[in-house]
Amino acid sequence: MRRRWNGSAPDPLTLARAITQRKSLTIAEVALWSRIRNYQLAGAYFRRQVPIGSFIADFACKKLRLVVEVDGDSHELTVLHDERRTAFLERKGYSVVRFTNEEVLEDSDTVVARLALLVRDRASRLARSTDEHAV
Repeated sequence: MRRRWNGSAPDPLTLARAITQRKSLTIAEVALWSRIRNYQLAGAYFRRQVPIGSFIADFACKKLRLVVEVDGDSHELTVLHDERRTAFLERKGYSVVRFTNEEVLEDSDTVVARLALLVRDRASRLARSTDEHAV
């Protein structure tokens, strides 16, 4: 039996949508994925098109509770949906960072550098939190 990374089985419809979306990433998502997959980003393990509740995160690192969203032009029309998704994810303990397609495509080095800082910060906070609870 395959273990679910977020602790529970996602809704079958959400899972089916995520699987479909994994096969049709945007150009910006492909560009970012090539830079963060396989522990390339400061040793963090990211997955793509990850179901969390009824939402699908573009990229997520479960261990660090970090979600990365790459927003295209269509997101200008779905601001309320994005705000609801962000609020839901934050209630679940995730930190959400958003980049536009243009940022990823035109300045991917800066995007990756910002993400690396976030990953290191989250890892450091997690380590401190773990140390405090061990005392």
